[in-house]
Amino acid sequence: MNKKTKLGFFSSFGLVALLLALAIGCCTLLFWNDRTEWPKFPSDAQTPVGVQAASSSTPEIVAALDRDFGWRIGDVLPVTVYMKQKPGTVIDMHSIALAGDFELAGAPDIFELTKADGSKVYRVKLKLQSFSVAPQLDLKANVSYRVLASNEDVTVDLPTIAPYTSKTWDGRKLIQEGKLVILHGLHGWITLAYILGGLIGFSFFWRLCRKFYNLLPVAVKRLLGPSRFIKARRQFDAVWAKMEAGDRSRENYVALARIIRRLYLIETKTTLEAKYWYLYGRNGPSEIADMLMECDKVIYLNRTLTDEEHYRIKTIFDSLVQPYHQLAKPVDEDEDS
Repeated sequence: MNKKTKLGFFSSFGLVALLLALAIGCCTLLFWNDRTEWPKFPSDAQTPVGVQAASSSTPEIVAALDRDFGWRIGDVLPVTVYMKQKPGTVIDMHSIALAGDFELAGAPDIFELTKADGSKVYRVKLKLQSFSVAPQLDLKANVSYRVLASNEDVTVDLPTIAPYTSKTWDGRKLIQEGKLVILHGLHGWITLAYILGGLIGFSFFWRLCRKFYNLLPVAVKRLLGPSRFIKARRQFDAVWAKMEAGDRSRENYVALARIIRRLYLIETKTTLEAKYWYLYGRNGPSEIADMLMECDKVIYLNRTLTDEEHYRIKTIFDSLVQPYHQLAKPVDEDEDS
């Protein structure tokens, strides 16, 4: 009897730590591009300019664009605006107004972070779009803030953004650097998840179907084996029963032709093409075309078949497709073993 090996405390702890580190690493990799790199505001520096900026109630605003060149008409520019709200003031994030060549292409994405000194830092992701035809586009925007002590509203301008639309050289004698990579987002990971899920689902249901099939009786397996011929046999017998009852209408011959064509996969071939197809193109019973020829006399020539021509259809079909009771007969004990 085999003994089950149990993990010790340190082994279990190491396994949990490894799984946790793997989960953190995967999440970091997935959302690495969504991290926020906060800029340095003037008030963050311990310089005379920084001290003056810190003492002022005017918000500090920094705008960032991945690249300022190579944009085309109708492109969506992802502009990120960082705002530092001073204590005693409130920035109205709904008062952002645009002027110039751009317009908003979607709702802004706003994230705020409260600092220990009472100030707040906002990250506003804007999607801008322009259809102006010009070598250089111009974005002008402003936002309002309120001084709580005096209840006064003040409007401050955002930094000017002027990207170039030239695809090649925009006239500046300076090498421009910027991100030119295609941002696929999570599409690659989502596609990989779909593929893995599909493979897992296929494997699971394939095993389930095989297990279910093994539980079926032998007689049912015989029915499921040549299902295409059994179905054709049933349909043929049903139509033929109508004909034996005296209904030899054109619609019944059309139904017979459809059954024959569907059974032997020749729906797209004419009767003459099917004849030559089986005579010269591949090995197969050319009598299939003979059945279709008899049906075509009624379908296309509006003829009334003689009894000999009519029963020739069934004779040929019976020689190619066994009667239903022979197709569905149970397997002998010798064959089963």
